[in-house]
Amino acid sequence: MNLWFVFAVKEEASCFRRLTRDLPGVKILVSGVGRANASRCIHQALIKENSPDFLASCGFAGGLNPSHPVGQILYSADPHSVWEKRLSTSEGLPATFHQSDQILTTSLEKKKLFHATGLDAVEMESTEVRAICRQRKIPSATIRVISDTSNMDLPLDFNRYYDNEFRFNIGSLISDILLSPTLWLPMLKFNKDIRSASQTLGNLLFQILSNQESP
Repeated sequence: MNLWFVFAVKEEASCFRRLTRDLPGVKILVSGVGRANASRCIHQALIKENSPDFLASCGFAGGLNPSHPVGQILYSADPHSVWEKRLSTSEGLPATFHQSDQILTTSLEKKKLFHATGLDAVEMESTEVRAICRQRKIPSATIRVISDTSNMDLPLDFNRYYDNEFRFNIGSLISDILLSPTLWLPMLKFNKDIRSASQTLGNLLFQILSNQESP
């Protein structure tokens, strides 16, 4: 099997990468944030390699539906596929996703979007990734973990640290945190949530791969 798992940033993939280090047939792509970077990454990979037997858009998502806690796995898979069946027997929940062109950083933004759309979660790449898969007839799924709930404000407006091509300025972020002691505890808690979410996601993805039924 040739299985591709696409993450926007390395933090999302960290646990899954460790678990699958010696597992053949698993390719992890880190695309960068946003639809343009995701599209570019996948098209470049498809030029270099054969199409995968399955591709999953994975990573963090912001909660829109208030019933989803931090760490909840949400998914959307091709109907009636083996991957949908595998996910249905996991701890994940079937869900709907909104693709945004920016990070939603406040509870007010997320609540407004939920009332407008009724969707479960927001992220920035999966709609684009799944559209490419449909065009190429590649079986696919969106598999995301809630990193921040609908009633949570992020500790910072992280959009400020991305340029127009979604390149992240880590130096500017660190500088702002060091100069603002009131951010230290919220950022520590946020980083703890992120690490826990990555662990939960990685474990579930590995569990799906460990399913003995052949797709």
